[in-house]
This record gives sequence, structure tokens and C-alpha cells, in this order.
Amino acid sequence: MAQASAPSAAFIHKTLFVWVALLAVPFLGERLGLLQLGALGVLLAGQVLVIKPAGIVWGAGETMIAAATLLWAVESIVARRVLGSVPSPVVGAARLGVGLVVLVAYLALAGKLGSIAALSAGQWAWAMGTGLLLSGYVASWFAALKRAPASVVTAILVLGAPITAALQAIQAGALPAAPVLAGQLLIAIAAVGLIAWARRRGAPAAVAA
Repeated sequence: MAQASAPSAAFIHKTLFVWVALLAVPFLGERLGLLQLGALGVLLAGQVLVIKPAGIVWGAGETMIAAATLLWAVESIVARRVLGSVPSPVVGAARLGVGLVVLVAYLALAGKLGSIAALSAGQWAWAMGTGLLLSGYVASWFAALKRAPASVVTAILVLGAPITAALQAIQAGALPAAPVLAGQLLIAIAAVGLIAWARRRGAPAAVAA
């Protein structure tokens, strides 16, 4: 993140739904109908309007963010398979548990375990608060993956862009530029369309673990 430009990082990360959709067809057996493909195309067009390609550059930071996005896409596919036979709370707890072990092991190897004991009560409160938010996100994320196609679940994540923009507009007391506003509207329409399609389609069949 420190090496990449903000527009590039945001655009690359928000293409996650494209890679998940491409991987979900061969590895999960998901079918992309014309309606879903159209909605995904509208989402991508909205992204282009919100984050203009002219502001995107490429370097080492962008390469690492692209690699992280692809790893996220692979994780979504693997998680969807695992969720075919394992309850979502168990998968979520395992994901957070492994992450915690890795972080503590890193601190131990770096000789910085003492920094944990040095945290103040206020710092622990912030850590616990953000940890609870992360736990809620992970729980809802895997619960959604168990109940809906991976390509739809990741596409709905793009709704974060117009929601963030709405909060910024309220704080600033001004609307964004017309092209950006149009892109955010396209994103919202496409996401709502995907949600309606998924609800009408019903829960996906269980994927063999």
C-alpha cells in the first residue's frame, strides 16, 4: 500500500469479483448467465467511471496488490468448496485462528513479543474493537459464501465504493463529480440486480469438499 498509488490500489482490489467469477466456472461449476455477465460488466464500467484509468499507474506496489487480489480470489474458491461440508463459523474461526498464530509467530521471530505486554488499556480497547469488527466481517462473509454463488458474493463487495462515497459526501456537504456519481449509481444498480438474481435462483447446490 505504501508503494502503490491510491487510485491504482483501489481499482485493482475492486476487480476481485472478476477473478472470482473466472475461477468459479471451472472450479465450482458455477454458470454465468447473460444477466449475471451483464451485471458484472456494468459493475466494471461503474468502477472505471469512479476511478478513472488515467489516474492508474503500475509499479512494484501495484504488482503486489494484484497478487494479493488473486490470492483473495483463490481463497474465496477454496472456502466455497470447504463450506460444502464444514459449518461457516468453523471455517471463519479457523481463518482468524491461523492468522493470529502467524502474527504471534512473526512477533516472536522478530523479538517483539514484549510489545504486546506494553500495550495500554486504551490500545487494547482499540485492538479488541477492531478485532470484533473483523470477526463480524469474516463470519458474515463465510455465511454468505455458503448460501450464494462466490461470483455474486464478491461482486456485492463493490457496493463498498458508493457507500464510502455517500459517507464522504455527507461529511463534505457536497456531491461528487457527475461521472463519479454515474459510476456509483451503476455499481449500486448492478449489485441490486445481482442480489435479486441470486434470491430468485435460490441457494446453490453444495460443492463437494
